[in-house]
Amino acid sequence: MARFLTIILSLTIGISAFGQKSDFALSIIENTRITGLPEVQSFVWGKDTLGRWLVIGGRTDGLHKRRPFESFLASGNNTVISVINPTKGTVKSAQLSDLPTAIFEQLQSTNMQFEQVGDILYIAGGYAYSSTAKDHVTFDRITTVEVNAVIEAISNGHPITSYFKTTKDQRLQVTGGYMDYLDGKFFLVGGQNFQGRYNPMGPGHGPGFTQTYSEEIKRFEIDLSTGSSVIKNYTAQKDTLNLHRRDYNMGAQIFPNGRRGFTAFSGVFQHNVDLPFLNCVDIDSSNYKVRNDFSQLLSQYHSAHLPVFDSSENEMSTVFFGGIAQYYIDANGETKEDQDVPFVKTISRVVRTSDDNLIELAYPFLMPDYLGSGAEFIPSNEEYFDDMGILHLSRLPGDKTLVGYIYGGIKSDVPNGFFSNSTLSKASSKVFEVYIDKTSTSVSEPVKQIGKLRFKVSPNPANYVLTLTLLDFNGESTKARLMNSDGEIVWRYNRFSVGSKVKLSTAALPEGIYFLQVGNKNENTTEKVVIAH
Repeated sequence: MARFLTIILSLTIGISAFGQKSDFALSIIENTRITGLPEVQSFVWGKDTLGRWLVIGGRTDGLHKRRPFESFLASGNNTVISVINPTKGTVKSAQLSDLPTAIFEQLQSTNMQFEQVGDILYIAGGYAYSSTAKDHVTFDRITTVEVNAVIEAISNGHPITSYFKTTKDQRLQVTGGYMDYLDGKFFLVGGQNFQGRYNPMGPGHGPGFTQTYSEEIKRFEIDLSTGSSVIKNYTAQKDTLNLHRRDYNMGAQIFPNGRRGFTAFSGVFQHNVDLPFLNCVDIDSSNYKVRNDFSQLLSQYHSAHLPVFDSSENEMSTVFFGGIAQYYIDANGETKEDQDVPFVKTISRVVRTSDDNLIELAYPFLMPDYLGSGAEFIPSNEEYFDDMGILHLSRLPGDKTLVGYIYGGIKSDVPNGFFSNSTLSKASSKVFEVYIDKTSTSVSEPVKQIGKLRFKVSPNPANYVLTLTLLDFNGESTKARLMNSDGEIVWRYNRFSVGSKVKLSTAALPEGIYFLQVGNKNENTTEKVVIAH
């Protein structure tokens, strides 16, 4: 029997003042029929034509420990490759150690980037202890897996080695990034190259490490015709300010103009403070756009998430299940901040409206526990999804429909367990069935912004002079910067006091939309500014 949870999530037309109209109800039910499920988080998955899951890599413990000698232990690497049949409730497995050493070491790592195209599962990078290197490394490999053949072999107890192939390529030496696929091209966005053992005191403290953020959108093709992965037509766009993020969610998107692409949501860490980014980045086949006009508060780290498109309203949604966030909604419906960035039970949704505004919604319904971080959403019926993994409401029947599953991730006993040396979290083996009913609705409200930081911009639109007045702040040194629509900084001001007015000449700036960001180490506020001469 499935255990029903009191989680019914839905959206309503009632937020029309914010432009959002898309309407559907979402519910989740814990599936207890599948026995023998492995406890695993931050893993790779693929699916065969019968709907069976192939689960590779990740970790079998919880959140990594702070003390270097306890962090990312090899004993927590997932060295078992599993085949899960959600329909029959069965699990079969094989040992990754049966594979050649180079493949085994990579595929037992955590935070690999992956994408399945047809029957081939492509896996890049990842971080783990390597017996060969005698240290923790980020792997410089792209490995391909023949999904159907491997699942059949494991299900029947046959050898699997011939269905894996690997190639070295340092351009893909990334962990904690996100890989996706569109129109013949792979996209590998963000992430880092981390070499050595984690140490919260920094790289200068023993045992020491090096950490290099990718800060790139890598686009490339993969040619398998020679029997190995050959990277072709490789390009990389670098943005040290806005792409300096890892361990985040990237969701497939259909933009209001019909173009397809992705949005890199939130992520960590900002350059000058150990806090998440709150803005996001829209990416298409050739370029990207930084969305400084939006702050995502309720989901910062990688978690299970579901992209949903409503063609009748031309609205794109991304639903985030639990995870880790800097902000949460308290029992009174107020937005609260925790700069320790805790585990949360929040279920939230970012809606892209038909006029390309982004709205974040929070629900009064929660995950049943501190779950979701490092988990994955796995679709149930490919007919409901397009080739990018976007669920189309128009393809669903009118009543409650199973659309997929949430599997694995980290289960934490407390919101903030990172600063304790006790074991307060573990990898989860739970599966939750996700249902959508597009005929059922209820009201949900946009997230309320918080903070003391207040400023006034006038005039807006501005012609030749822009005046900025700081009205209130939280006691910290406050700065301002003006960015163009490409995220380039065109003006800075480094020290504000309450009541001070600063005049900025805009005569030399091209007409268009700009973003004025005022902030300090505790909070940032952004306002859209139009310059029209």
